Amino acid sequence: MEVLQHFAVGCYLTHCEWNSTVEAVQCRKRMLCFPVAGDQFVNCRYIVEKWRVGVELSGFGRQELEEGLEKVMGDGEMNGKLESLYELSLGKEAKCSAIANLNAFVDLLIGKTQDL
Repeated sequence: MEVLQHFAVGCYLTHCEWNSTVEAVQCRKRMLCFPVAGDQFVNCRYIVEKWRVGVELSGFGRQELEEGLEKVMGDGEMNGKLESLYELSLGKEAKCSAIANLNAFVDLLIGKTQDL
């Protein structure tokens, strides 16, 4: 992740595995998507169509990479969408929600063990 976080990295060529997707969002990097198997295709649809923070490559040749880079780096709105997605999934509000859910779970467990 150190390399991905570097300011010189403008976008991330990803196979769209879930961990790679989360890391790209965490580092606020636009994505060039090239799914190859399984859930990668579903993740790619989210990245490209729902969140609009990446571009799907139509192939892996020179021309396809050039076109993908032009699209992903030329879209001025992607940075704002990445920032919103980051805040929603990993920002302060998300952390508060995760802590509240964990506390509720612990309270539930404590209540169940006291009933034994």
